[in-house]
Amino acid sequence: KLLDDDSCISKGLLGCPEKKLIGDSIALHEALEILSSFHGSFLKDELALSRKAYKSPQIIMRELISSLLERKGMPSWLLEQLPTRWETLGDITVLPKTCFKDLLWESVREELWQLVAKSLGAQRLARQGKIMPNGTRDSTLELLVGDNGWVTHYENGISYSLDATKCMFSSGNRSEKLRMGQLDCRDEVVVDLFSGIGYFVLPFLVKYILDDILGLSSK
Repeated sequence: KLLDDDSCISKGLLGCPEKKLIGDSIALHEALEILSSFHGSFLKDELALSRKAYKSPQIIMRELISSLLERKGMPSWLLEQLPTRWETLGDITVLPKTCFKDLLWESVREELWQLVAKSLGAQRLARQGKIMPNGTRDSTLELLVGDNGWVTHYENGISYSLDATKCMFSSGNRSEKLRMGQLDCRDEVVVDLFSGIGYFVLPFLVKYILDDILGLSSK
């Protein structure tokens, strides 16, 4: 409360209605002066100080690699080649084949891949390559961080175990695999002309095995 006989009150506050004081826009330094004049003290909000502002993986990656380029005296335009998207295959984070393509990256590749993995929280890191145009469409996935490409990937209730550096796995048609697995093809002859890792065959088998277990079979 404002008291006329309080000698510590700033002159500017004398006779100032409480509502007006609260409603007026006031600068931070002025507010601090007012609180100080009322013998206010400063208390640190330890919880607020302990909180870290959220940063997206893209921002963290850009900051880390910007620092790397600056330390190595490399051009900043290389930041244009940072990925804006990636996908996950098991515990492997897979970067698109279009990122980090300039040969200048080779001089810092050891530090670079560790920083990228750190920014994405990845245990293993890889970069997608072109699918080989041969009869089995082999993968050319390049492992950047990690010892080997063996991975177990869970999708639509199925565990796929494969060496991602040798076997191609497409995660882009997940909804189509799920749809195909729900089709009623009992007593039909189904030919998968390119079964690969079993994108469509395994969902079919899972459906019919479950139907038999649960007694949903028409036979």
